[in-house]
Amino acid sequence: MIIIGTSYFLSIPAAIRYFSYENTTRTTINKKIAEGLIHIGQPLVRKNQKLKIIDDGTRYTIVED
Repeated sequence: MIIIGTSYFLSIPAAIRYFSYENTTRTTINKKIAEGLIHIGQPLVRKNQKLKIIDDGTRYTIVED
């Protein structure tokens, strides 16, 4: 099994929670989105891949068999 980390988050509030150690605000998250550093929503997966939610329900990872 291969686990692939992603920069895709379930929602903006989830991204804020994930980056809370940086005292992140919605403005900071919006800037990261605009710069393409993070994404909101599910990433595309191939036929042999599945999505899994990690990091206390904030972020997607891809699991490949």
